[in-house]
Amino acid sequence: MRTFAHVLVVLIAAGAAPAPAKQPCPDRKPGDAYPWSIQQQMSGDQWAKMNIDVDAKGQVTDCRVIASNVDAETRFFMCRAIRHGFEPDPPAEGAAPGPRTVQTSLVMPGRQRRRAEEAARKRFFRDNPHERSECYPR
Repeated sequence: MRTFAHVLVVLIAAGAAPAPAKQPCPDRKPGDAYPWSIQQQMSGDQWAKMNIDVDAKGQVTDCRVIASNVDAETRFFMCRAIRHGFEPDPPAEGAAPGPRTVQTSLVMPGRQRRRAEEAARKRFFRDNPHERSECYPR
């Protein structure tokens, strides 16, 4: 009985000890590529290259698809998403502030890309045990 009590006290004390501090997650901006991201176009991807007009305050005033492999309805919804959520980088240093046109691309991954990136994600965490998956949400 006395041994059981000692074991119980040790287990409670170990559970009450503070957990070691985790390293903070790396800073990431929305839209940043993951370390395992595949950059080249793959079969099944849907994409659009766009020109986005931005006013002096950084608000989107117009969106034009200049090249794509998607239908008109999808292009409409791509521009709609850009109008409601696009945050352009600040103008280059020395550039005059004011309205400007920004060129960007939007890619909707196909099945082949999703499978390849899932495999690359697993390899990344296997090869980098110090990285934590909660720092890289899906």
